[in-house]
Amino acid sequence: MRQGGGLMGQSIAQGDNQAIAQGRNQVKGQQGLMGQSIAILLIALSLLVSPVHAQTNGPLDLTTPGTGTPPPAESSAAEPDQTGSFILQLQAQLHADGPLVPDGLIWRVFKADDTQAEPDALIVEKGGSIALALPPETYIIHASFGLASAIKKVRVERNNQSETIDLNAGGMQLSSVVGDGRPINTSHISFDIYSERDQTGNRSLLQQKTAFNQVVRLNAGTYHVVSRYGEANAIVRADIRVRPGKLTNATIIHRAAMITLKFVNEPGGEALANTIWTVLTPGGDTVAENVGAFPTMILAEGDYTAIAKHEGEIFNRNFSVEAGVNRDVEVLFTKLERQ
Repeated sequence: MRQGGGLMGQSIAQGDNQAIAQGRNQVKGQQGLMGQSIAILLIALSLLVSPVHAQTNGPLDLTTPGTGTPPPAESSAAEPDQTGSFILQLQAQLHADGPLVPDGLIWRVFKADDTQAEPDALIVEKGGSIALALPPETYIIHASFGLASAIKKVRVERNNQSETIDLNAGGMQLSSVVGDGRPINTSHISFDIYSERDQTGNRSLLQQKTAFNQVVRLNAGTYHVVSRYGEANAIVRADIRVRPGKLTNATIIHRAAMITLKFVNEPGGEALANTIWTVLTPGGDTVAENVGAFPTMILAEGDYTAIAKHEGEIFNRNFSVEAGVNRDVEVLFTKLERQ
């Protein structure tokens, strides 16, 4: 029988230092990363054909706690204030014509001529639209929204100068079912989100143990998601696409089940304690090990051999796992099952 499962979704995220380095190399006047708009993505895949099902249930939610920092009142002054600074107003949107992000942003301002490998931010602010007093100079403006981020090179040269950063961002929401769509125990599910492979073939871990149904804000692109059901071999991998301004709902389909092992004197009898367990694949690979009267484990759909070691003797039984069918597997304390 086939072992394993499947998954759905997609996106790419940049690290802050990498983004800043890219911004430092931009030519004067470059407009940074281009954004696009909020909408809903529908990717309908049959559960019978694909191990992943994705659809869009609504636009990416921009509502976050807090009110942000409002910009100051307009001023017609063209000269810097007494400190020699101009007011720079910053705002961010998901795409060029989309709504402004009202809150949940982290702004960082760097000097454009800072040559450090990991430069220190001159200013760090949280909120939505903000206003900063800065001396006339060229800066790298970095805005992050969840795991999404964008940069822009800005020359401050007048008062009440306004700059908008396009995040080119969307969202991903991960959930899971087991078998033919049965509810899954969310306490046993985990999702790890990785970037696309870089030029050396490696991926960066962006977020570990993402919560069930959590909305993760990401730059548009393709992401690699690893979902684990339990701690054995029920693992599903998939590349998931996040589109600008859209929320991708990815339902990962695990073909696995929860198995409880029991070493008994007779069918339906009481499980014997002090039993050492090993579960093997048909090829002899160890999938799980445990000690106890009736250990429970989650195994991918397929064929296995349960080996029970009790009081110096070894017993075994072959068994199969059917997706979504949780059951007990008994190994009898008989000569017929003794190795």
